Amino acid sequence: MANKFCHYCGSAMEEHQKFCPSCGKAQAYQETTNYSTGPTYQAPPPTDPYPVYQQGPNYQGQSMQQYLEKDKPLSIGQFIGMFFLTAIPIAGFILLLVWAFNGDTNKNKRSYAGAILIMMLISLGVYITIFLLGGLILRSLL
Repeated sequence: MANKFCHYCGSAMEEHQKFCPSCGKAQAYQETTNYSTGPTYQAPPPTDPYPVYQQGPNYQGQSMQQYLEKDKPLSIGQFIGMFFLTAIPIAGFILLLVWAFNGDTNKNKRSYAGAILIMMLISLGVYITIFLLGGLILRSLL
């Protein structure tokens, strides 16, 4: 005897079934039958609202607090500090590479480093173009 009904199509189901035999949809609720008042529905138990932060493969087992702490916005002082650190000739370039390509770096710091590296490449291209054009102009004058 069926004492459970499909939430979607209303077909009768056995108590132990988790999928409707008629429409095939999963049943996300539990239904109990009270013969005096008819079927009553119970909501599913509450679930963790952030399961991906604690169990997802993208966060290497970090808790939600650790994940949010890692990607909080940087302060003005931190941006100024990064600016001065990147001004150091060789160490600054190495820092930019580490910040830009390390997946564990703060998103803001990673974006800043990527933007600075792109600007460096564009500047290098402009300098090479100007140098070559200047050399060609000087060569044609002599």
